[in-house]
Amino acid sequence: MDRTVGILGCDLDAVTRFFENIINNTKGSTDQDHIKLNIVADSRLLEKNTAELAELAREFKDSGAQLFILAAPRGFYDTFKKVTDIPIMNSAFDPDDIELVRSVICFAGGEVRL
Repeated sequence: MDRTVGILGCDLDAVTRFFENIINNTKGSTDQDHIKLNIVADSRLLEKNTAELAELAREFKDSGAQLFILAAPRGFYDTFKKVTDIPIMNSAFDPDDIELVRSVICFAGGEVRL
């Protein structure tokens, strides 16, 4: 079953590196071989109030996201967790954490490149 993963972050570089790691570690030669991702990189993310975060979470859910990866500080994780029922896989984001990358690929139904 294919699942969609939402990636939300305030650091464009970290979000981009994580996305590149997903691409580089997914087995496949066409776009259709890759997993479904919804990505938002917003440098003003940490300035959003609870209502704005709840709206953002709703938009992700409406777009099919079934799991969140947050590229944001720990305090943001705690706040965001309060406004969504979508599982959040990590609380200490590292865009180069290959185990996290592989877990996301597997969760979404992709095949990990060995």
